[in-house]
Amino acid sequence: MATVRALFGKGPLQSPGATALLAPGRVPMTFGTLNSQVDSVRAALSAMGIDRGDCVAVAMPTGPERLVVQLAVMECCAAAPLNPTLLTGEIARQLTHLRAKAVIVPPGTDAGARAAARGIGVPCIQAEAVPDAPAGTVRISGGSVAGVPGMPRETRPDNVVLLMQTSGTTANPKIVPLTLSNIQAGAANVCATLALGPDDRLLSILQLHHIAGIAYSLAALSAGGSVFWTPGFDAETFFTLAVEADPTWFWAAPAMLHEMVRRATGNPGLPRMPRLRFIRVGSAPLPVSLMLQAEQLLGVPVLESYGMTEAAVQITSAPLPPRVRKPGSVGIPVGTEIGIVNEDGEPVPDGTRGEIVIRGGSVMGGYRDPQGSNGNPFFRDWFRTGDLGYRDPDGYLFLTGRLKEIINRGGEKISPQEIDRALLGHPGVERAVTFPVPHPTLGEEIATAVVLRPGSTAGEQELQKFAIDRLSVGKVPRYIHIVREIPSDERGKVRRLELAERLGIASGGKSTARQAETAERSPRTPVEVELIAMWQDVLRLEGGKVGTDAHFLDLGGDSVSAAQIISRVRRTFDVDLSPLTFFEAPTIAGLARIIESKRGVGPVQVPG
Repeated sequence: MATVRALFGKGPLQSPGATALLAPGRVPMTFGTLNSQVDSVRAALSAMGIDRGDCVAVAMPTGPERLVVQLAVMECCAAAPLNPTLLTGEIARQLTHLRAKAVIVPPGTDAGARAAARGIGVPCIQAEAVPDAPAGTVRISGGSVAGVPGMPRETRPDNVVLLMQTSGTTANPKIVPLTLSNIQAGAANVCATLALGPDDRLLSILQLHHIAGIAYSLAALSAGGSVFWTPGFDAETFFTLAVEADPTWFWAAPAMLHEMVRRATGNPGLPRMPRLRFIRVGSAPLPVSLMLQAEQLLGVPVLESYGMTEAAVQITSAPLPPRVRKPGSVGIPVGTEIGIVNEDGEPVPDGTRGEIVIRGGSVMGGYRDPQGSNGNPFFRDWFRTGDLGYRDPDGYLFLTGRLKEIINRGGEKISPQEIDRALLGHPGVERAVTFPVPHPTLGEEIATAVVLRPGSTAGEQELQKFAIDRLSVGKVPRYIHIVREIPSDERGKVRRLELAERLGIASGGKSTARQAETAERSPRTPVEVELIAMWQDVLRLEGGKVGTDAHFLDLGGDSVSAAQIISRVRRTFDVDLSPLTFFEAPTIAGLARIIESKRGVGPVQVPG
């Protein structure tokens, strides 16, 4: 197979009229039209001067149009998928680090990526969805970029087609170059594990700036199946949307699966998915109780997996029935070889914990700009994952921790050093050390221990607001602990992974002192009454009293539950809130004031 299009298997070769891409309320796109679209965009990019050795970033909203554009870029050169919701400064740093020749953006002048590119002199290419056309139809426009226009060159298996950024233990992200051969092997591994075929349909709630969104889409298409794109995850509309999608499988993070289970519990009238075969779960540890609940309520196996960007997503997976699935295990490898080694790189016996190492066709050959990485990522020809685990006698892998200090917040890999650096810019901060704390649905949440300069009176909210202006919302510490000193070992080294325990911080990020605090002030306005009902429902606080001064995060709130509350506020009050609101006003009282202000009315007291 010599081109990205070859990943589509029998679809374009034998069934060009078969459905490839779908979206709510849109005309489906066939494989034949998909091939034509990829060719058209690829030709347009080549005519602008894009060539095989270049890097072109893509910063578009997730959906079928972005997938088409990224496939076309992969045909021309190396595609670098970016998160379009990052701050302008963050995108500018990434474009510089990638040495991007151009960036593809949606229409409009206020996009962060467009402003970032303009600020550092990177040309913008515009990709616009064509109304009333099949899902994925896109129109490319823009002037010439530096280069010689020409005909597209054939893509070879050893060509780098993706440049993915993944956080390392330094503030600058590592760049993972994946070749066409890596991508093909990764798709083949997923197809073999999940027994995908032309009748399968992926209901995608994945983002296309993550390797999972790209790899699972390509796997579905390579099997001749189809992908139904959603505008994002909303537990309240998920099951209704699934009726239109008619999927045979979907991917979910544990936090998303938790919301689905909650929605399905005690709701027999909820729309069902009659063709659903299985649910793939990844990005964070899956509680065994949640897996069993989901299987009972949704009636299909839940397949936990383990993967990483450097392996084109999948390393191991729980197998499909009738093969054994072991609760607590991330399954067995398919197409990728795994080993467990000690600190010297020597294999250890089954049942013994060690570092997980991998090799195989989907595994990258090495980071780009390796001098920016921490040490050699390989033991001989084995890639060091930095994860700890053990293998049982049957070959099933169990994860036990990480050598890396990266925070895995619901699948988002976040560098703690980047957060340290942002907070150290505050004039009142002397030291800042960011670390993970356990979280029941996200796996890990972000906390930072801060030592203030003499005379500084900065508090948690002030420092969070300071961070909001310098970091994207997903990187802002949910918990900031003001401490006199930061514990270190006898060598003076701060061990981030031990800080939660050493500072006496409980699961969920609260100190034992803060956990004991209560905020039981009764609601005083109708908006506060309505918000309390929302919080009790979304955060599952039935029977518990919620005061209007209670902190959202202390009650177990996270990004998924915040999105649910934002959706309900929009329907109930016709007011749009930002996720940042839960940092700026993390209480019922504060949220109510913002809603009342946006509605242009003052607070009305509750009688009595």
